[in-house]
Amino acid sequence: MSGDQTDQDQKALYTFQEKDLYGATKSTEKTKEEQEEEEKKHKTYGFRGAGCGLNEVCHYFGKRPPFAQGCIEFLEDTFVMMDPFAPREKGRPNFLTIGGKCRYCENEVCVECSIFYAKRMCRDCANLHFDELPNEIQAKLKAKK
Repeated sequence: MSGDQTDQDQKALYTFQEKDLYGATKSTEKTKEEQEEEEKKHKTYGFRGAGCGLNEVCHYFGKRPPFAQGCIEFLEDTFVMMDPFAPREKGRPNFLTIGGKCRYCENEVCVECSIFYAKRMCRDCANLHFDELPNEIQAKLKAKK
């Protein structure tokens, strides 16, 4: 027997190694959509508050944080981070809302340095549009000065 004949015999004996030829699926490979979804879960967003200079790394920017599925939906795009001090328990979302973007100037503002009335506003823009706000909000703005 020649060396070529031995190789052919071995291939015939071990056909299971050629999975693509026999309809076996490649279950270990992720689809493009799965890879994009996985990247979104691990993506971080830098947040820097324009008013106070708060600098934080957030885990999500949007209305529906994936780590709080079905528990909350924000009215605006919001910077959210997982609570670093709470234990990770399944079914129990622990997150912190850091802030959002001002509806007028688009600056990133934290929850403490902004006011929310239908949309988030930094204090400067809220003062510029003071007359458009309801009396309750105007009173809060006067108290914060």
